[in-house]
Amino acid sequence: MDTEKQVATNSTEIIKCIACQTGKMSSQTERLLFGLIVLDSIICDACGATLRKSGNDWKFAKINDKNNDIWKTYHREILTAREWLAISNDGMSDARQREADIKRWLELLSTGAIKISFKGVQTPVILRGGEEILFALPNVTLKEPRAVRKTRGGYAGPSFRVAKGVSFRMGSFASTSESHQEIRNIDSGILTVTSERLVFSGKMKTINVDLKKIVQVDPFTDGIALHKEGREKTQYLVWNQNGLHMQLSQSGRSYNEPVSGLILKCIMEGAIRKSN
Repeated sequence: MDTEKQVATNSTEIIKCIACQTGKMSSQTERLLFGLIVLDSIICDACGATLRKSGNDWKFAKINDKNNDIWKTYHREILTAREWLAISNDGMSDARQREADIKRWLELLSTGAIKISFKGVQTPVILRGGEEILFALPNVTLKEPRAVRKTRGGYAGPSFRVAKGVSFRMGSFASTSESHQEIRNIDSGILTVTSERLVFSGKMKTINVDLKKIVQVDPFTDGIALHKEGREKTQYLVWNQNGLHMQLSQSGRSYNEPVSGLILKCIMEGAIRKSN
């Protein structure tokens, strides 16, 4: 019988401890509230790490040393037997493995160590010699800050009553004007990132900027804020994530991730570094 089946079937056979890595965990029956509650558990004989049955999975219920790193990471979490087995062998849960893999993939992408090509649409951009398309996305909205002016007015001067509920104000009408910035939709179109440029092809406006002239990119889940050399105002490129996913792989594991501003930022950083 393999170790995962031992955990899943409450076998009395012993497995390596998930927390201290030195003790042995064995199946036991815990009786709580004077024996009124009977729980199927797997308990370490060294550190007291306890996994309790929770449906088809197992909950990390307690440990003697609350400063244990595994306890700090996984206390009270409910995971599958396969995940606890991975943790006992210096691995991690599926969620944390996914997080670590995606983080590593983004690091490699931003350094130019890996190359991807995501083409969600046919781009209208005419390529230069040696230039490659890395990213093309339809239905992208260009947003820019615009000054909006609001005027407030009123009559200045004293007032006097002429009848019940009726008063008359002496003086002239005066107005004040205030201005503030609002982010407005400017255009929609296709966003293309090549090995050299970022191009927005809109119905009314086109942005064509050398990647090396991009000073800063602020990523969002559904877009980016673009800061360009020689331009004071930030431009925003935003898209709808529905149905926009890309496949990424790390160490033999694959994930289907929404196309985010962070991915786009890493694509651009990788292209810049690779061209240097």
